[in-house]
Amino acid sequence: MKRSWNDRVADFLEVRGLDSPKDGLDRSYLPELDSLRFFAFLLVFGFHKGLPALGATIRDTFAMTIDLPWLILSGSGGIGGPIGRSVDYALLQNGWIGVNVFFVLSGFIITRLLIQEENRTDRIDWKAFWIRRILRIWPLYFVIFVIGFLGVPGLWDAIPGVGLGSPHAPWFALFLGNWSMIFHGPIGSDILSVLWSVCVEEQFYVIIPIAMALLGTRSRLAFCAAGMAFAIWRRSELARADVKQYMMTYDSLAQMDSILAGVTLAILAERPKIRTAAEWTTRHVIAWIVLPLTVWMMTTSHLGHTIEVRRVWDPVAIWALAAMWVMTAAIGTPRWSRFLKWPGFVFLGKISYGLYMWHEVVLEVMGAGAASLVAVIFIAWASYRWIERPVLAFKHRWSRVESRPV
Repeated sequence: MKRSWNDRVADFLEVRGLDSPKDGLDRSYLPELDSLRFFAFLLVFGFHKGLPALGATIRDTFAMTIDLPWLILSGSGGIGGPIGRSVDYALLQNGWIGVNVFFVLSGFIITRLLIQEENRTDRIDWKAFWIRRILRIWPLYFVIFVIGFLGVPGLWDAIPGVGLGSPHAPWFALFLGNWSMIFHGPIGSDILSVLWSVCVEEQFYVIIPIAMALLGTRSRLAFCAAGMAFAIWRRSELARADVKQYMMTYDSLAQMDSILAGVTLAILAERPKIRTAAEWTTRHVIAWIVLPLTVWMMTTSHLGHTIEVRRVWDPVAIWALAAMWVMTAAIGTPRWSRFLKWPGFVFLGKISYGLYMWHEVVLEVMGAGAASLVAVIFIAWASYRWIERPVLAFKHRWSRVESRPV
């Protein structure tokens, strides 16, 4: 039997679990969500000026000014018009929303696995969950921690004031680096500052499995609703106090509605009537509107900034759109699903944690450009193969349900 090109690519990239006799949310592993992780990383890479010339490249390719209706509607003046400048603006100004997409994805995936564990074993073992998270997150996190605080001999020394004697060091060692940057000011190293989102997720990884284990379905939803309302209130108070933007960005309490949006989505997706409605809506409606909505949002000026109402409510619009992307990826049309299940995208999503963790190191050494993107992909692959995967080999001892094949 002749094997398809996609099968050959999947074997070469060591990507498994792409084919399943089941459809949509009935599958234990959703490779489409891995692809979504990669595209979220690209947004962050662009925001950190990794691809500053992308818009100019598009302009040169088309050799003319092209306006799209939803770009004009963005109200961003001159920046919101020509497509090249719009791409530059979307990446350099609004690419930060990739982190919010990561938050929604993380909340959805970990909650879905916890619910599957409960359905299979009648309980949630949160200690086993913590061990799995430690095995997944800690090895690479502390590699970057050491590189960021101590530097790399022959390439660069530690940023002045950032060594292990820095007041930030113990906070980052305890996954509280985001709070350290609020209390002590932003850290001088971009290599370390990107760790803030990992710290936020680790803090919620302590809370969410306990809440899931102790609460029933309705109580879980009430817990999520209360937490999301509190996050909005928290942002409102910070915006009213006119704090600097980084103080709001790094605040775990102000960010938790994005993570809880993913948790809520996973809980609701397990309810048969809601799942049926979500599947019909996704396949017939949402799949056709999320792309133009995304383009419109990405090219909107001052997203999440300036006036109080934008600082408070733009993040709500972002996680709502991210939730639509998650559902579109998980149960979208067959054509869209085939696109996201392309082995190359799935592979890049599989190593997306490494892509995120290493990209500032690469930009520090090489500067911006397509070559840096290629380099970070290679380094993330090597990191996964020789740092992360050997540790993940022990993960099965504490696994209760199948997640992504290692």
